[in-house]
Amino acid sequence: MAIALSAATLRLLDGRNYAVLATVNPDGSPQTSAMWVGRDGGDLLFSTVEGRVKHRNMRRDPRVSVTVLDSSDPENYVELRGRVSMTPDAGRRVDT
Repeated sequence: MAIALSAATLRLLDGRNYAVLATVNPDGSPQTSAMWVGRDGGDLLFSTVEGRVKHRNMRRDPRVSVTVLDSSDPENYVELRGRVSMTPDAGRRVDT
């Protein structure tokens, strides 16, 4: 079930801020990747290459955490937790 995102969260997601994606490795340890994120309405969007560790981890276990840090004030951040759904990005249209 999706939740409504606050105005402050939307500002962080819509800004040019780094995000850190955390996935779960097969042995249960965390794996993190710094990346850009975007959104489509209330959906968080990010892109990865098929076969990379984070892609394999999300295929096996869709539970993730994404932390977005405010580039102008790193003590201001938001963490979002949930389950991913993956869709092939034909033509690399996701611009994050």
